[in-house]
Parts: sequence; C-alpha cells; structure tokens
Amino acid sequence: MKKIRFLLLVMTLALMMSGVGYAAWSDNLNIQGIIRTGELDVRFAEDDTGLEVRGSKYVNPSMSIIDKSEKPHNLQLSLDNMYPGSWAMFKIKGINSGTIPAKFEKVKVDFSGDKNLLSYLSFEGGVSIDTQGDGKIDKTAYFKGPLSDLQEIFNKAIEKELKNISMNPKNSGYFLLGVPVEKALDIEKKGIKDDYIIIRMDEKAPDEMKQKALNFKLEISFNQYND
Repeated sequence: MKKIRFLLLVMTLALMMSGVGYAAWSDNLNIQGIIRTGELDVRFAEDDTGLEVRGSKYVNPSMSIIDKSEKPHNLQLSLDNMYPGSWAMFKIKGINSGTIPAKFEKVKVDFSGDKNLLSYLSFEGGVSIDTQGDGKIDKTAYFKGPLSDLQEIFNKAIEKELKNISMNPKNSGYFLLGVPVEKALDIEKKGIKDDYIIIRMDEKAPDEMKQKALNFKLEISFNQYND
C-alpha cells in the first residue's frame, strides 16, 4: 500500500509540473466598413415653373443660366431700357439636387455702378417652398421695399419664416423666387396672377437718371437641414 500511495503521489506531482492545460475552440467575427459623405447641392432649374422674365412696354428683360455645362449655380439677369413708371418682373426656380435636405441660410446683395439709381428703384417679391416636390407649396414668405434694402429685408424673412423649412434632396424639394400666388396681382391685366419678383422704377425719377447702369449681385446661401 505504501508503494501504491507513493506512485500516485509521484504521478500527481509530475502532472502538476508538466504544465499540461485544457484547449478550447474559438471563433472570430470581423467588420469592414466605409463612410461616405453626402452632397449639399442647390441649383437653378430651367423648366415650366421657373426662369421666366417679362417687362412693361419698351423694357427689354432677359435671363439665362450661364453655366449649363456644369452645376447651374450662376444666372445672368438684365433689365434694359427701364424708364420712369416702368417695371420688369422675373421668376426663378431652385431645386435641391444634393443628397441631404437643405434650407435657406442667408442672402448677400452687392451693388456697383450708378448707385444713384437705387433711390428710384423698388421691389416686390418673396419665396415659395415645396418641401417634398409634390407640387404643393408648403411655406411662403412675402416681402417688398426699396431695392437698396433687399439684403436686410430678405434676411429678416429667412430668419422669421424660412429658417427651419427644409427642401428634400434628390431633385424633389424646390423653391420659387417670386411674389407668392396669394399675394400676386394681375399686373398685365391678362386674367392671371403674376407671381414674379417685380422691379419698379419711380415715376419721379429725374432726367439725371437717363442712360445709367446699376449692377447687382444676389448670392443665396444654403445650409444642411438637421431634423
């Protein structure tokens, strides 16, 4: 019995000192990914509901997109042969062609040339927004005043009425620059409402305003819309 107990003790010690362990099966899961950013791209649109221009008798208005081969972000507008009591009107459409919702942020207006003309020019306009692109106008803003105050008046309308109004992406949401239909008048007496931006020249503009040229640049900035 002593021999057996000694043998068992030796075997136990041998196993303890040999470092023998127990194996366990294992498995792994791997994740590989990529993150891509979207695009904020609001551009001018040329279709049946936008880019229209008209004027009173003898006024020669014109408007065209000047970068059609690229993303149309630049538009040229000319209102020629204005005179006291005359008017010109135009309507512009912009569409969200990006991949994320967009909203109005601010506008910037710069004038150059014969700035004395500003004393005799006024405007009437607004913004109409179709957020879904379903043909239903969801939000409008109407504003008017001296052309010289266009930047201040437009930005106040954005802050008060348009700041949190989004336009859905992928060519669905859009906006129209022009007097909202509910405020529009039949200026040409043709039985239809003229929902355009209207520029008017004061009937009291003096002779000193003949053959002058006023240049202006309107820059509209947009931001991504976060729910």
